[in-house]
Parts: sequence; structure tokens; C-alpha cells
Amino acid sequence: MGGTISTRPEKPWTLVYSEEFGTKAEALKREWHIKRMKSRKYIKNLIKNKSTG
Repeated sequence: MGGTISTRPEKPWTLVYSEEFGTKAEALKREWHIKRMKSRKYIKNLIKNKSTG
């Protein structure tokens, strides 16, 4: 279980952020955008604003 060695010790995972999209293409585009930011600050703000909004 947990094939990736780098994430194996960090189980169990907790979902802290999610979004819903009408199509898979929209979801993949949004995922690409978030991953492209590569900023811990950006992702923390994204989570913070989602939970308070």
C-alpha cells in the first residue's frame, strides 16, 4: 500500500481542499494551473480562502 516511497510515511491523508467542475477537461485545466503556481504561499491562501468563503 502506498507505492510512492516519499508519501508512504505521511498516511493517513486528510482532504483539505476540493473544487467541482462540469467536465474532466475543466478539472484538469484547473489542476494544471494550481500545480504551475509552485508556491506554498499560493496554495495556503487558496485553502484559507476556500474554507472562509
